[in-house]
Amino acid sequence: MSRVLPALGRPGTWLAVAVLLLALPTGGDASSTAAATPSDLALVVAALLAGKELLRGRQLPMARSIPALGFLAIAVMSLVAAAVAQNFPDNVIGAMRFVELFLLAPLAVMVALRDRTDAAVVVGSVLGLGLFEGVLGLVQFVTGTGAGIGEESIRAVGTFGAYNIGTLAHLTAMGYVICLAAAVVQRGSARWWGAAGAVVFALANVAALSRGAWVAMALATVVILSRGRPARLLATVATVGLLGALILPPLVAGGSSVGERIGSLLQADATPDQSVTDREALWRAATQMAFDNPLTGVGPRAFPEARDAYAEALLLTGNAVEREFLAGRLRELGPDRT
Repeated sequence: MSRVLPALGRPGTWLAVAVLLLALPTGGDASSTAAATPSDLALVVAALLAGKELLRGRQLPMARSIPALGFLAIAVMSLVAAAVAQNFPDNVIGAMRFVELFLLAPLAVMVALRDRTDAAVVVGSVLGLGLFEGVLGLVQFVTGTGAGIGEESIRAVGTFGAYNIGTLAHLTAMGYVICLAAAVVQRGSARWWGAAGAVVFALANVAALSRGAWVAMALATVVILSRGRPARLLATVATVGLLGALILPPLVAGGSSVGERIGSLLQADATPDQSVTDREALWRAATQMAFDNPLTGVGPRAFPEARDAYAEALLLTGNAVEREFLAGRLRELGPDRT
């Protein structure tokens, strides 16, 4: 008990609890995101303990740093946007979520990391959750019990569910970056454990079939291996490019789900698939919303309601057959009607 009670008073302990509680399934629809989860409650405790540290002056310079002021500015702008937006007060929940993600969470992390023990607890929780979810995702990929993509149910999603389709990809990408960095800078057995962890996280990320995560991991790999040295950066880029030239063509030609996703990524500019065109339509809709509401925006969490008024008809049509039919009709009507 003499060690447990002091540990419960450290923000880092509750940050680790908040991370580990993310593994709890919270539902598979959009409505589940509005309610507070156990992870949210643990994060609030961590933020309160971090605030206590700041009031005592232990970490006050950290709270005055440029990153902390940037997070504070984001939180204030979110609250102001919620207060003046058209759908007030329905968007207050969205504003509070912004405050949680862009102020409470990062500030709690900054205050919590006082020494190597805190860093080990927080980073270890991320690695532990990522390893659990990654292994579960690999099982889903192999057994066909994951989320659907095309005509198969092989997309690794872990316990996060199909609604949070990219969460596993983001988590395993963070685990990969941590392990790869450990493999680069550590010595002895820690280096080999880091390399092994990086392989596991990379495989789980591949099973998540998230093209954006793949690109981010490739860039992170170059940065970590180069370690800020120009000559090493050039050598790393050349090595990664050579490996890509050797591995990617046969993988794409193999016709597997992974190969198809890589092929669609390489051909995104010439022949984008429906996923890419949908995202481009969403970006155009968001841009137009910003132009029409330059000062207040449409409000936090109001994007789904405003989307239907701005997005193209192809985006609003969910059935693939209907998409193709509507696309043909729009082509027949000519460019003036598209």
